[in-house]
Amino acid sequence: VHQNELEIGEATLTRKDGRKINIYRRINTFRNVQGKPDFYYVILDDLTEKKQMESYQLHSQKMETIGNLAANLAHDLN
Repeated sequence: VHQNELEIGEATLTRKDGRKINIYRRINTFRNVQGKPDFYYVILDDLTEKKQMESYQLHSQKMETIGNLAANLAHDLN
């Protein structure tokens, strides 16, 4: 048995309830001596919460920047 292929990446899947989730996937394909797939080793990790937190953090940083700009503008006008 030989490990010939490794696929790594992120993807979006749709759950049975229709909700979309972000996942990280790692798929190892193990082939027999004839070169045909013998079995797969698959790891899936749900990234949905992590992606949401990153989005909230980016939004928070944008709002902080806007607040600082507004405060500086108000200070300059006074």
